[in-house]
Amino acid sequence: MAYAVLFKTHIWDQTVIKLYDLLCSKAKHGQIFVIIDDDTAQFDDPPGTSVIRYGHGHLQRCGLENTGSFWANGDYQTILFWLDHSHFDYYVSVEYDVAVGVDLDAIIASMEANRIDSLSEPVSEDIAHWPHLGSCVDFYNFRDIKPGLFCISFFSRAMVAAIYARRLLQVQQKRKLATNLFPLGEAVLGSEPGIMGLNEDRLLNHCANLNTYRWNRAIPLEMVTDDLLQDSILHPVSSLSKVIRSNLFPNVRSLDQNLLEVAETIRHAGFYKKVYDLPDNLEDQRKTIDASAKQHLSPEQYAVFFTGMAEVTGISCFQSSTSEYSTGDYESQLIFQTPPVGNYRIHTSLEDNPFWCVTFSQPTHIKSLYVFDREDIHRYYIYEVTVTSHGEKEIVYASEHPEYLGNIIDGPKTISINRDATELRISIRGRGMIHFDAVQCDLSPIVAMPMDDHTRISKFVPELVRNE
Repeated sequence: MAYAVLFKTHIWDQTVIKLYDLLCSKAKHGQIFVIIDDDTAQFDDPPGTSVIRYGHGHLQRCGLENTGSFWANGDYQTILFWLDHSHFDYYVSVEYDVAVGVDLDAIIASMEANRIDSLSEPVSEDIAHWPHLGSCVDFYNFRDIKPGLFCISFFSRAMVAAIYARRLLQVQQKRKLATNLFPLGEAVLGSEPGIMGLNEDRLLNHCANLNTYRWNRAIPLEMVTDDLLQDSILHPVSSLSKVIRSNLFPNVRSLDQNLLEVAETIRHAGFYKKVYDLPDNLEDQRKTIDASAKQHLSPEQYAVFFTGMAEVTGISCFQSSTSEYSTGDYESQLIFQTPPVGNYRIHTSLEDNPFWCVTFSQPTHIKSLYVFDREDIHRYYIYEVTVTSHGEKEIVYASEHPEYLGNIIDGPKTISINRDATELRISIRGRGMIHFDAVQCDLSPIVAMPMDDHTRISKFVPELVRNE
């Protein structure tokens, strides 16, 4: 009994390397291959590994060209590998962000003993609400569509052959229907065992639990403890940026225990603030995340992301114009010395040389400037920052190339000023629009403020994003 393990990836960073090493420790009798995305991967073959590179162009040799995304359909790489390595009895496919804590040798032995052709976990949502249902309705009877979660998959040789045969038939159907649609791999892999009369079983029956096996809501590698991993499979386990974004999907609307554990592990100020601002949070949930942020972030991080800089009297804020997206003529004042919210709060029209500025009633020393742009859309402009003092205007910063200013997740754009000023102005050279989330200044002298739960402090350091 021989089995192959296909570790599929398009990146090769420290997280992926550790997950690959973990996989190797759990497949002592399997032959492991690293399947690299030849369309997007920008790294050399990892030393000491058996590498095969596949890309979209490889589909032509197996008759599946022009049938959809190569990497969104997880069966394509398995089919290509099987065509070249049909001597294996079983094929295990593992995505780059899966942490394997089960003994693969034991699972394969169980499949052999019980003549199981496929292991999978069904998707948890009602099939009628499955987002990819539309790609399948011209190819399957509705009652036969059973999508599964195949971040890790286990197939017999017969199962892979059956999948390939069905895919070739679907190619013929696609041509007859003259449609751009083609069934997503999750549906094909989950539906075909029953249709073809092959034996299938739930993956859960071969693990202690799959509590952290899902299509999104990634966890960082630091959360993968021995207890969590014991006889289980975890997905997704990812780098910091994917952990942040996958836990802030639109359907995540309030604090839960997983979000709190992730926040306390990665200690990312922007993530804390986004979780705090989730729309369905109750007051007790906001208090919980606020207390956790105070405990796990530095005082400077907590201040800028939760309370803003020191409030300043005798100021006025202006912008060059408003637009249909503006909240009102007063909006220019909303963003100064306030914490970011993850969206724009001022929005000028599309115009030549738009600007936002703040004026002070008396000369004020500005040490540093921190700018948060909107998070959802990245527009690149040549920016210019000027300060005016004693009637003299000075350019203190100018972009060397078009740039996107920072945001709540990636941290603010930080600009050193170190000038006394009665006006600070941020403008775009040329045509564009300004849509900022927050603008904060480190001002001197520091004004003493009462130390309560929402103290606004003016001391600020550039280390905003992560408190190590």
